[in-house]
Amino acid sequence: MTKHPPPKSPDGRTLAPSIRDFALNHNPPLKYEGMRTAIDALTACKSPEGNDYDFHYDVDYRRDGVYIKLRQGQGHRTYEKEVERMRQQAGF
Repeated sequence: MTKHPPPKSPDGRTLAPSIRDFALNHNPPLKYEGMRTAIDALTACKSPEGNDYDFHYDVDYRRDGVYIKLRQGQGHRTYEKEVERMRQQAGF
């Protein structure tokens, strides 16, 4: 399992101890089972039934946290190689 820094709001406030915790405790519920990574659950923002929500999160991976920002509109899947590239660029 890949370790990620905690998710933070754009103003730097920590939102949960881990991205996984944030995704699993999200309201409305996010589809987590079958998603490749916890970041994937945030960028895709699907309901547990697999339907698209009308919002998603932009993800900015930094050394001190994963900064997430709620955006309107359908999300997209984030692939594991893309997440690994973001981690490496952040020096994590």
